[in-house]
Amino acid sequence: EDEIDLKEIFNLLINSKKLIVIVTLAFSLIAFGYTSQKERDYQSNVTLEVGSYHLPNDGKKLIEPVSSLIKKLKVNLIYKNQLEFGDLELNDKKLNFKSIEDQLLEINYTSPSPEFNENVLNEAITFSQESHAEGLDIIVNSFSEKIMAIDKEIEFLKNSIESQQESQKLNAIN
Repeated sequence: EDEIDLKEIFNLLINSKKLIVIVTLAFSLIAFGYTSQKERDYQSNVTLEVGSYHLPNDGKKLIEPVSSLIKKLKVNLIYKNQLEFGDLELNDKKLNFKSIEDQLLEINYTSPSPEFNENVLNEAITFSQESHAEGLDIIVNSFSEKIMAIDKEIEFLKNSIESQQESQKLNAIN
């Protein structure tokens, strides 16, 4: 009773071969039907480096924090596109943002169309570039104003030194 009879098991499998073939074919057909009906999903990724600039004291500062850029991108890509196009294709479930070491931004988008993926990611890149350009303009203008103020102060000091030198010359002549 504790022995396993391999001949009996083999005979059982041979006698059940029709059932095994039918079950295998049925599951194969179901799997084929499911995969042929399911839409393909294309996943696209892009990694952006958030711009930075050097400070006068040899420090480095990001133009804007990655979290701020993520918020702006969500508003621009998701909500504005839904208002413009009325499609709900672009949503939080298919569009993911991930901050990497607080200076890189990874954007991942999944859709049935690789062209749509490319358009969405290009729009994200363009928006980021424009956002950084605006931020850099503000920073450059701020530094330009500081430089102009320093130039005016230098000019004032230069003029006051020249006037002191002229008064000393006049005193020396008198």
